Amino acid sequence: MVDAMGRGSRLAKWLEEGKFAVPDMQRETIDIHYTTALFTRARVPDVTCSLHQFAPGGPQPVDHSHGDGPLSAVAAYAVEDDQWQVVVIGGPRRRKSSHQDIRETCAGLPKVFQEATKSEAIGDPESFSYAQSMRRSLRDGAQFPGGLLDIGDCVASFNPIHGQGVWSAVRQASLLADHLTENADPLGTLDAFIAARDKDVDEIWSSEEANT
Repeated sequence: MVDAMGRGSRLAKWLEEGKFAVPDMQRETIDIHYTTALFTRARVPDVTCSLHQFAPGGPQPVDHSHGDGPLSAVAAYAVEDDQWQVVVIGGPRRRKSSHQDIRETCAGLPKVFQEATKSEAIGDPESFSYAQSMRRSLRDGAQFPGGLLDIGDCVASFNPIHGQGVWSAVRQASLLADHLTENADPLGTLDAFIAARDKDVDEIWSSEEANT
């Protein structure tokens, strides 16, 4: 069984109820707010994804902040169904950004951001808060019940500004695929996969801690 339920996983509670070892939790406070909006896309763009980060205390193209919540970054992605996905990331007390807010912000950014927001808006923007990054790991010598493992954000979640979460999840999935296809007894050697996965995740977590 593979738990890929993300940050909301109830695995720890189930393990505790079953009187199994429960992973320790490390937390790093982040406190950011981000809004995701969709726009129509007329063509396959020259640049399909881009990230623009604003230096702390530096100039803001348009300040739509509340309190101490200035912009941290803006990202644009060419996604499926001929759409642009644009994400505006800021501090904990930023209000929700409208499509027009995002257009005004992107007007002062490189061309890819202007192209991503010039077309028709789709639906309503969605806003989310991210309070903390989390790293779950078993103590030395502790084990999950046989045949059970966690993966992705169940193992570690990362500050979305740095884009490490997707990279970590892909790496973990790749390691698991290799383990399942290259071992005659993948269940019997699951500890080897967990050790390799944790080594990989810990490297990213250490980098994340340095960049929170």
